[in-house]
Amino acid sequence: MPKVSRPQFITDANHIKSSLRSARVGCGINQTDFAKIMGKSQGWISQVENGIIDISIDEACWWFENCNARLMVCGKD
Repeated sequence: MPKVSRPQFITDANHIKSSLRSARVGCGINQTDFAKIMGKSQGWISQVENGIIDISIDEACWWFENCNARLMVCGKD
């Protein structure tokens, strides 16, 4: 079982792609296997991680949950 990583703090939309990739790599899952877990294609995983397509907050939460990681979403004042 993968270890639980420390929370990921997303400060802006540009930061999310590296955080998604870091979470996946941090739990030792390659894109192909992660795509199966997510019910998506490997190409979709790659496009998300490279910022080609956007994902919803729900998808981002599901992503981090499947990496046994935490995602903290905070609004700006």
